[in-house]
Amino acid sequence: MTTPMMRQYREAKNSHPGMLLFFRMGDFYELFEDDAVKAAGLLQLTLTSRDGSMPMAGFPHTQLDAYLRRLLQAGLRVAVCEQVEDASQAKGLVRREVTRVVTPGTLTEDDLLEPRSSNRLLAVAPASGGKLGLAWVEVAQGTIRLAEVDRGGALDLVSMLDPAEVLVPDGTAGRTEALALGIREDRLTRRPDWQFERDAARQALCERFAVTTVAGFGVQEDSAGVTAAGALVSYLREALPGGSAHLELKPHEAGELVRMDEAVSRGLELVRAGNREGREGSLWEAVDRTRTAMGSRLTRDWLLAPLAMRLAVTARHDAVESLLANDTAREALRGLLKEIGDLERVAARAGSLRAGPRDLAAVRRALALVPEVLALLAADNLVLPLVHQSGRLDTCPELSALLSRALADNPPTLMGEGSVIRPGFDSEMDELRAAREGGKEWLARYQAAEITRTGIPSLKVGFTSVFGYFIEITHANTGKVPPDYHRRQTLKNAERYITPELKDHEEKVLGAEERIKAREVELFGQMRQMALEHAARLRITAGALAELDALAGFAEFARERGCVRPELLPDGEPAILQVAEGRHPVLEGLLPGGTLVANDLRLGPDDGMLLLITGPNMGGKSVYLRQAGLMVVLAQAGAFVPARACRMAMVDRVFTRIGAGDDLNRARSTFMAEMIETAAILNGATSRSLVLLDEIGRGTSTYDGVSLAWAICEDLHERVGCRTLCATHYHELAQLAERMPRARALRVEVRETAKEVLFLYRMQVGSADKSYGIHVAARAGVPQPVVSRARGLLEELERAYRAGNQPVSDGQVSTSELLQTVIRNPRLIQSSLFANTEDPVLEELKALDLSRVSPPEALELLARWRRELGAK
Repeated sequence: MTTPMMRQYREAKNSHPGMLLFFRMGDFYELFEDDAVKAAGLLQLTLTSRDGSMPMAGFPHTQLDAYLRRLLQAGLRVAVCEQVEDASQAKGLVRREVTRVVTPGTLTEDDLLEPRSSNRLLAVAPASGGKLGLAWVEVAQGTIRLAEVDRGGALDLVSMLDPAEVLVPDGTAGRTEALALGIREDRLTRRPDWQFERDAARQALCERFAVTTVAGFGVQEDSAGVTAAGALVSYLREALPGGSAHLELKPHEAGELVRMDEAVSRGLELVRAGNREGREGSLWEAVDRTRTAMGSRLTRDWLLAPLAMRLAVTARHDAVESLLANDTAREALRGLLKEIGDLERVAARAGSLRAGPRDLAAVRRALALVPEVLALLAADNLVLPLVHQSGRLDTCPELSALLSRALADNPPTLMGEGSVIRPGFDSEMDELRAAREGGKEWLARYQAAEITRTGIPSLKVGFTSVFGYFIEITHANTGKVPPDYHRRQTLKNAERYITPELKDHEEKVLGAEERIKAREVELFGQMRQMALEHAARLRITAGALAELDALAGFAEFARERGCVRPELLPDGEPAILQVAEGRHPVLEGLLPGGTLVANDLRLGPDDGMLLLITGPNMGGKSVYLRQAGLMVVLAQAGAFVPARACRMAMVDRVFTRIGAGDDLNRARSTFMAEMIETAAILNGATSRSLVLLDEIGRGTSTYDGVSLAWAICEDLHERVGCRTLCATHYHELAQLAERMPRARALRVEVRETAKEVLFLYRMQVGSADKSYGIHVAARAGVPQPVVSRARGLLEELERAYRAGNQPVSDGQVSTSELLQTVIRNPRLIQSSLFANTEDPVLEELKALDLSRVSPPEALELLARWRRELGAK
């Protein structure tokens, strides 16, 4: 039989499909049916049953956040159904409502989030013509961005955003598109198809922002981005029952940012190094000197999406330069920012009516410090870009005044765990506290006053649990009882009375605790409501403070590392990249001081647009490539660069082909993954791009690899004309420097003696003639017998080549000779770029007129052809 409580449970459960429902019952959260079975396994809860048939499990309410964290890590979503009325006051069944929906993409709670990592929600709406609509938001920031892009643009955006949760239509198309963008299955949240229909989505947006058209936001109403944004807003309405008053809508301006896909972030190790989970060893960790979590998150975003507009980059450089030059102002600003903390996420909780007492205390502290920040920015020696931030800093005087007067100095984390309201703010609250804490003193004063008033020395004031407070007067004194005394109880030797004043006190004392809690909830609700009304202003202030923190962090990094301001050439100037004594920003911090070797870099029409870099393994080729890319990322993110000098033209896109591996999830081999990245480069690069190629073509046979690398470099040089660095072990590629006018050869300097090989990690003009692979193997600890055997085999192969019996790719054969040898040796021919090249022997055979060849001549031809084909 279904009970009223279970009907209440199922109503809440049906309103939140696909989620676990935590159902509050007293001091516990309970789960029922399939939810109980699933949660018991994940949370190690004891599984019991209701009436012997319905599975159920529960846990104390104090463990809520700990269990939520574990369920989120498992990719689940949770709806929390709370009791919203006092059980002692309820008439019948206690009223319950879902007050909180916890999903990976809508979190704002510090305990459930990594403080320095962004937490974004993304919606993907498939559209016609190969287009996709994307809309995303970080709830803490409150700005919904939307775009309609092709799949290449979508890949770049997904890489930059790294969403925690992705909304897709319930059908197979949405899931397929999301997986094709590299989004993990466990991050997908399926939503009803109708929410991704254009009209329904547009209506949802109009209702949310109280407009009749979204064109006023600078977007086209029929854009697929609008469809995605509408689906996202519908989801937020469900996921944030308290509201999301601080949201705004803006189009994504792709041209304002440098386009970089996931391969660039991975190859340059911008925010994560290798397969590590955290940021250790990444550029983000190396340069981050922020004092707040929100500043650190913004620094990460800037590194993943550098600016493409020169004026915007210059403004950041001006700000960093100003802070770098003013140590006093910089340190003072950084000190204030540390005290302010993560206002961004606090403002997000305020904007969804989820701010706790300590959250509002954090708002109060931040607002009290904003005037000091404004005073710093108003100093004459700070440049305009910093002063401009002052226009975004809002002291919110009404909210600040209320919190200063009303909120206790050290409030508890949660309501009910201590005093929240400051003494003296509310007279009713002060009386209730006085009644609770000073009842005995009041009774003593009252008794003395009544003795004086009535003239009865034996008058007593007392209390019983049955009758409450009373005034006891002996029968001998009943004639002196005042008219306002009302008989409450008759005893053998006395009468007990109550007065209106004593009755009021009784009600205050007996209900003081409950009334204190109720009054605190009421007053705190007023503070939280005002914080909600100020949420948008708090968000803007938090954004400005985060930017100041990021800029001050860049300045501090520049001071520590001796960085210089990059000189940015005006638009239209030659595409150059010139760095004097550049240092790898990550390695410089990891290696002992003075051990990192600085290198120059010169790219441009006069210095070469294509640099072909050869040298030994472990010699520093890949470091040099990454260093070039990191210089550009830092410069256009607004930071200074670790070098003696830097001049560059703006870059519109960065491409890397560095260190691919198998992509088993998409059934791609290492070489296929490499070629896909290479295809993206050749199809997307422009003359203003930067391309970094590391060991291109190494995932296949030597001859296929060198042929592809040759053709790719030719195309980038001749057709695209962009700034390109190519590190390779195919020493034959260095010949391109002799054949193409804007190509140059560089090599890693090596000092070789009779006993050892020293890698000097310096770049020199010219090409290398050895790879020293066997030497590196020995240094890596490969057993000596294996190393000795390899050296012997290498000598045999080199002798064989010199004898003309076997081709060897060891840097001592020209590409033309190599290709001729491959073509003439069928045992070495594979399906390759040159599979359709005509063999000279076959050409000669086709042209041969057999009627004019005598038998001796035929035998002579056969013998010659056999020799040319490598037969013994």
